[in-house]
Amino acid sequence: MAATIAKNLPGDNNQIDRSTSSSEELSDFKEYITQIQTMCYEKTNSTETFQNLLVSMYGVPLCIQATVDLPTLMNDVSDLDASTRHELFPKYCSQIRSALVCLDPPKEEFRKCLDPNDAVILDSVVNAMPEAIDLLCKNEGEILFSELANIFSSMSWRDSFLTTTF
Repeated sequence: MAATIAKNLPGDNNQIDRSTSSSEELSDFKEYITQIQTMCYEKTNSTETFQNLLVSMYGVPLCIQATVDLPTLMNDVSDLDASTRHELFPKYCSQIRSALVCLDPPKEEFRKCLDPNDAVILDSVVNAMPEAIDLLCKNEGEILFSELANIFSSMSWRDSFLTTTF
């Protein structure tokens, strides 16, 4: 994989792969990756940082799977209600919070591609994640449950309004 990526990296007489796909989403993704590739090369004058970034990104899902029991989490979330939330949130919030370390390797590689101002933004986003998880997990997901209850009650109201009106 790295060899395939490397042949399309700038420098050493290589050109950036700007080919597009018929899928707009894939095209957008390729454009984004190409921009990151260019940033890394311009900042480091090397293809190695971008290659290391990609390798570290491929490790994130494996790291998360090793930290969070995803199959059980997905099953438990599908059964989530007011009575089960008091078991679910304490069980998984610590796992999810622990999984944040999985983002450290790509974050450190990506930082090498950024100018100092962009690195501050990256740090702000990454540093906000534990607080966001803590907020979502506070009081066994109270904020989620109050928001979901509001959404469901407004949907029920809207559905009954549309059914009786039209």
